[in-house]
Amino acid sequence: MHIEYDMEKRKLFVLWAHASTCFDNCIRACQEIERLCSSENSQLFKALSHYAIIEYAKPFKWNRGIGKLPDEAKPKSSLKRHEHTVDIRDKIFAHIDCDYVDSDEVFNPVRIEVLSNRVDYLVADTRISMTDTASLRELAEEMFKKSRYHASRHVADLSGKGRRLSRGVYKVNLTSEADSALTRIMNSQDSEIEWIE
Repeated sequence: MHIEYDMEKRKLFVLWAHASTCFDNCIRACQEIERLCSSENSQLFKALSHYAIIEYAKPFKWNRGIGKLPDEAKPKSSLKRHEHTVDIRDKIFAHIDCDYVDSDEVFNPVRIEVLSNRVDYLVADTRISMTDTASLRELAEEMFKKSRYHASRHVADLSGKGRRLSRGVYKVNLTSEADSALTRIMNSQDSEIEWIE
């Protein structure tokens, strides 16, 4: 089956589909924190909270193949929380940026300890709180719904206009050399496939 589908629309669909997966990963990490972590000082809490923040911010960071979510996609009702989360990802969890030194908020402070026979230092971990993960989960849930909606519009566009996709699993081709916008990679029984709502 040969399906024509504009390359820019394909890239936009892939971007929204990836965003949906990232937000879902963030939600699941926050749920695991709520289920498994009794203390913000545990290594599991640290690992899951870092992962949750990185996954949340990923769709808003530039990707050479598909770009990033447009600024209009940012949650207007929680814009300050959104910007803070992406900032934490950029300046602390994914990189060590020091342009925050004039800010009231200091991340990863360094403490110097002078002992009788040596000088030691300690870089403090930046930790988010359990309440921060709950609000991050709510933010990710809002963005998950938005990204699923936009991805589903692209699927509806592919299925419409006289084209009926038969049940199966398809790969969206992002190379201009591909014969078709979609490649069917396997047949599927009704019970094995979840259609985007």
